[in-house]
This record gives sequence, C-alpha cells and structure tokens, in this order.
Amino acid sequence: MSNNNAIVTLNGNLGRDPEIRSGDRGEYAYISIATQDSFLDTNGRYHSLQTVWHDVAVNNEAILNRLKLLKKGSKVSVEATLDYRRKKVFDDGQERTLKEPRLDAVSLEPVVPANTEESV
Repeated sequence: MSNNNAIVTLNGNLGRDPEIRSGDRGEYAYISIATQDSFLDTNGRYHSLQTVWHDVAVNNEAILNRLKLLKKGSKVSVEATLDYRRKKVFDDGQERTLKEPRLDAVSLEPVVPANTEESV
C-alpha cells in the first residue's frame, strides 16, 4: 500500500472471476473492474462512453473473504489507493521500464439491485 493520498472509487462490474492466489505473504487477489460513464445530452438522450478497464490488487483479508462470494458480472464499488509501479517489458529485444498504475483495494462493497433479495 502506498503512503500517498490518492484515493479513487470505482463503481462497475467485475470483468472476470476474482483471481485469488497464495504467496509468501499470504493470500492476495487480482480483480478487473469495468466502468463506463454516460451523459444526458440536450435532447434528453443518454449516451454511453467507452468502457474503461481497471486492474485492482487486493491483499486485505476482509475484502478477500467478500471476493470469494463474487463472480464475473457482479456489481461492485471499490475504494482504492492509486500507486504506480515499474514494470520491465521486452519489445523487439529491447528492455524497457514502464510505469503503470496500480490500485490497491482498501474497501469493497457488493452492489445489490434494490428489487432483488440477493445478499452477499
């Protein structure tokens, strides 16, 4: 987890089942969240913008337990810290270091439609 103050909230759908793994430091997971903005034009019609995918790392035990109950397509609201990590890639035989955003989840809430009795 980073020490910065950049906190983001993502409201969207899981793009795939959570990938829960075990490592030297215990269990952790990766989730992919699809978000999409929309707006109302002056004629009263809604327009959807392109879907944006967010990869989120999870190492919080309470969140991991909730993730085990969710699957692809589940609606979620995630609060996460925004951090950057360096990643080495090889392109045409050349080694390059890229900075890519990384989200570390600090809270996750399943979003259940009001007209269902489903609970998580």
